Formats: sequence, structure tokens, C-alpha cells
Amino acid sequence: TVSETRELAAVALDATPEGLPELEPTAIPTPTAEPIQVADVALLEWMIDMPSEVRAGEINFAVTNEGAEAHSLVIEGPAGTFSLPEPLAPGASAVLNATLIPGDYVVYCPQGDGEHRTEGMETGLTVVL
Repeated sequence: TVSETRELAAVALDATPEGLPELEPTAIPTPTAEPIQVADVALLEWMIDMPSEVRAGEINFAVTNEGAEAHSLVIEGPAGTFSLPEPLAPGASAVLNATLIPGDYVVYCPQGDGEHRTEGMETGLTVVL
């Protein structure tokens, strides 16, 4: 009958499977940190094309060698020195992660015992709050 079916359905809803813990609602975490910024960097003869200003915090510099020679990237300033672990071959890409504090930084290619830097592969970067 209809009433028996309703009673069985009600009992089934109240039942918990044997051996399973009861689930408790959990709070949804609130993000507390800023998302990681991404700054595109292109290296080519003889320049570095990148933003001149970024916000302080964690930044992923997405570096691509668009030149015909191997290039690398170094960032020096108030937060220290950050560099790619190895030079990038033409057409290669890598991500340089850095946590930067406000201030002025110098960005350059260290290849050729400083020759690439002297040829123009140096630029400034300002980090703001």
C-alpha cells in the first residue's frame, strides 16, 4: 500500500550504513592569500620585454627565449637574487618563481660573461604594494 511504502522510505532515509562514520558539514575555506601573479618575459637579441611594474608578493615570471641565441634571466633587488637554473635554448620556456618586496630591481641576462647585459639585455623592475 501507499502508506507502507512511505513508512519504508522514511526508515531508509534515517538509516546509516553499518561501519561508515556520520558526515559532519565542514566550513568552506576562505582564501587568505593573493593569487600568484604571472608576468610574461620575452628574451631576444638584445632586449628583455617584460612589465616595468608588478605588485609585491609571489610572482611567476613566464620566461620565453624568442631569440636565436641561448639566454637566461636574473632579477636582483631588495628581496635578493633570483635566477633561472640554466640558460634557455632558442624557443624554450621556463617559469622563474620569486617573492618580491617593494622596491627597485634590475633584471638582466648574464650570458656571455656579461656581454648580453652590456649589449642591452638589462631593464628595471619596480615592485609596488
